Amino acid sequence: MSKSFKKLVAIVSAIAMVIAGITVQPQTANAAEALEWSELTDGLGKATIKDTSTEEVRGAEYKGFETDRSWGGDSKWQGQAKVNDVTVEAGQAYKVSLDVSSTPAKKILVQTLSGGEYVEKEYDTTVGHIEQTFVANNDKVNIIVAFGSFSDDEVGTYDVSISNLKLEKTEKSEEQIEKERVEALLTGDKNIAKGKTAFSNSVKEKDYQPEEAFDGNLGLRYAAASYESGVTLGVDLGKTYKVSSVAFKWENAYATEYNIQVSKDGKAYDTVKTMTADKAETIEVPLDEAVEARYVRIECVKNAINYGYSLWEMGVYGTEVAEVETTTNTPVVEPGTGETTTPAKQDETTTPAKQDETTTAAPAQNETTTAAPAQNETTTAAPAQNETTTAAPVQNETTTAAPAQNETTTAPAQNETTTAAPAQNETTTVAPTTKAISTTAAPATVKKTTVKKTTVKATAKKLSSNKVKLSVKKVAGASKYAVQISTTKNFKKVVAKKTSKKAVFTVKSKKLKGKKKLYVRVKVYKKVNGKTVASQWSKATKIKVKK
Repeated sequence: MSKSFKKLVAIVSAIAMVIAGITVQPQTANAAEALEWSELTDGLGKATIKDTSTEEVRGAEYKGFETDRSWGGDSKWQGQAKVNDVTVEAGQAYKVSLDVSSTPAKKILVQTLSGGEYVEKEYDTTVGHIEQTFVANNDKVNIIVAFGSFSDDEVGTYDVSISNLKLEKTEKSEEQIEKERVEALLTGDKNIAKGKTAFSNSVKEKDYQPEEAFDGNLGLRYAAASYESGVTLGVDLGKTYKVSSVAFKWENAYATEYNIQVSKDGKAYDTVKTMTADKAETIEVPLDEAVEARYVRIECVKNAINYGYSLWEMGVYGTEVAEVETTTNTPVVEPGTGETTTPAKQDETTTPAKQDETTTAAPAQNETTTAAPAQNETTTAAPAQNETTTAAPVQNETTTAAPAQNETTTAPAQNETTTAAPAQNETTTVAPTTKAISTTAAPATVKKTTVKKTTVKATAKKLSSNKVKLSVKKVAGASKYAVQISTTKNFKKVVAKKTSKKAVFTVKSKKLKGKKKLYVRVKVYKKVNGKTVASQWSKATKIKVKK
């Protein structure tokens, strides 16, 4: 019985009751209506489709549904029952349940999409009843049941039935709780890869750059141009760490097999773990043992679908390895011993010179040679003006003190002491000359290359406008500036982004229109020794929005 016929019967009955003098109480609120699908798709247009939904559950029947492989890897979508924008509570766990059947039997896929995140799984229709859970990432969810051809073996004609589909609140599973733990790791401060320089040998396009997988933002992702074996994605940690685990949040185009690799120099990589997966996982992978590395990457081996590998976020965890420097200092003669010693760091060994060596003062005219003592060494203070330094040479040794300009002072023989008057605030050091001693100056401190953060300002934006003009404070030597605009201060909901070589530019996006709250931040890129180095993100700046 059609809905229009039901309404006609209701009207005729009401008129008859009025004529008969029967009083009818008015209905409170609207009568419940049958639920509806947003789409009931038949890609080849051969099936007879019937919507069997009721007021409480959704259902559909496809009679004579045909499917082939003309859509390639997407042929499974030739048949779809879809409902869009079902209202849910963000952060709440839900269960989708339904009954399915097919003659003959075939595969079927159930997919949910909430806040840009897919949860999907394939089933055989012989299971009859399906239950699948997800956690809502925002206040809406799309539910899709797909039943096209999943392989060449499924090309044919089917009668497909979907019934009793409903959505209910449920408790979070252990898997969902673990997923949320890993997501917190990826966005948290323990992620030593966050904000570091990223690299890949395959990039889809400018909106899916490698750094999107290392920015701590789960709403932006990296995507490769290729889905073939050999695609790599990695990060330069900037220094050596003892790496203990790596975490991933894969997108739907995930790798079913991939290697986790590490390197100290960015050239030679070692595989420390090989992973396999049957779904887009959010997972932390502990290494079998912690390993020292500066570079960490994944090497993709196999792809789940015929799309370029895609990853929302990748994290690295471990502790920094302390740098150890080796320094050789200029040798000096300890007064009264006749032994040549090198000022030692803690736990270093002092080696004496051979007996009966003759030592001669080394400095040139008006110059003073001074050893550069390492940390924790004992240093003899330089005498003040008009003070004298006395060296007591051992018997049979001849010592020459540091001479003044054009003068030569020779130390006397046995039991005599020579007193030299060094220049103001200078220290005279005696170095042996009988045998050549190789001296190496203390190495210069190696400075870590960093890029300073900068700031960004925005002109006032009209509420109805889809663009905003930005001005970045210039940084000397910067190769480009990257900006993100978000509706939240923590940048979990990025609505626009742009990379520009100029410091003043305009960002345009339809998603900017009508937004009452907007924030912007900027990152600086520089070329250093042939490598691109990035700064940390700047603090969020609020964009003024006017009506």
